[in-house]
Amino acid sequence: MVSIGPYTEAMNFTHMFDLPDLRGNLPKKVETPGSLAYLVANHPDFSKFRYMLQLSKLDDIYNDCQHSGVVGLKPYRIFSVTGDIKECRIHEFLPYEQLELANDLGLWVTLHLSRQDACADEQNLSDLEEYTTRRYPNIKWILAHVARSFTYWPIKHGIERLRLLPNIYYDTSAVTELMPLITLFKQESPERIFYGSDGIESMYFYGKYVALGRAWQGLDVRRTHLQFPHCDARPILAIYEQLLSMKHAAEIAGLDRTDLDKIFFKNAQREFGINV
Repeated sequence: MVSIGPYTEAMNFTHMFDLPDLRGNLPKKVETPGSLAYLVANHPDFSKFRYMLQLSKLDDIYNDCQHSGVVGLKPYRIFSVTGDIKECRIHEFLPYEQLELANDLGLWVTLHLSRQDACADEQNLSDLEEYTTRRYPNIKWILAHVARSFTYWPIKHGIERLRLLPNIYYDTSAVTELMPLITLFKQESPERIFYGSDGIESMYFYGKYVALGRAWQGLDVRRTHLQFPHCDARPILAIYEQLLSMKHAAEIAGLDRTDLDKIFFKNAQREFGINV
């Protein structure tokens, strides 16, 4: 993400969840001049990803990519055909025909991994190995939330295999724990990491995402009865907790300004053709 003038260049998504039909019939988008939707549609340096429904029509996806500036797909496990959003495999919420189209068009896919162990799950790792090295070599994958490592355990056990795969990238969105970021920064190339914020709705609360062993939970202090009698009782927004953790992890991992420039904006400039 890079600021330029009054705007911020960023990955943005089309087709939100307030849909009348979850079987892929998307409403016509209305873009009011001056609105966020209008800015995204008309600003030359926004890269747009398409929210994906399990039964989105291939023609619609193709047309969005060809005519609306969409460069990637954003599938969601809540649309899994199995009905099990916790333990579904990738192809169960991003079906093979959509993967084939993404491969044909050379699209990006931003993936929120399912399954309890996330990027440490053997099935997820095997699927990603098959997809990146054999079946879909033209897709570039962004594994969201440090490959869904809100705790240390998944990335600790998955990074050794992930780092060997082609076309694998990560974003840092919504990860406020220090150790997942340290592990990523130490063991992956800075060229494969994007800054992400998840700032539309998931990070603008006072608190953070807290690891409890292998479990994690969002802690919004406004919804608790926590007391702060011996300190400055002003918790900060979760997005600032993430940035602090990234700062501390970068210091511990020994990243320099060149590395950080890549993570925060130069990688996005290179990969999405952002002109600044």
